[in-house]
Amino acid sequence: MANKSARARPKYDPSKADFEPIDIDSTVDESVADPIHIFTIDSEKYYMPGEVLPAVALRALEVIELRGQEAGISYMLHEVLGDEAHTALKNCNALRSTQLRAIMDIVSNHVLGALEEVKTGN
Repeated sequence: MANKSARARPKYDPSKADFEPIDIDSTVDESVADPIHIFTIDSEKYYMPGEVLPAVALRALEVIELRGQEAGISYMLHEVLGDEAHTALKNCNALRSTQLRAIMDIVSNHVLGALEEVKTGN
């Protein structure tokens, strides 16, 4: 017997819709916003995207839901900073907890702010 998920896709009945379906073009223009300088290690500057895609924020929320807040923040750091900056940060033995907390706050506010923009329509 198949196990039905509570999140199964609902059957679409066009007669019950009072709106037009949203058509999404899956090509992504990641050059929309200028990168933001987030931290420097030994004169090397590291950046995050100026705009976080809402899909990244949704994936972060899913990680938080499934594995907890720490895993969600870890996901956001890696996703937003990218491999090079993430590796530099985790290999920097001079990094202090206050600095890491500030970077984590900046990144998580930036990522989850993408959802806030959706909510407020900005």
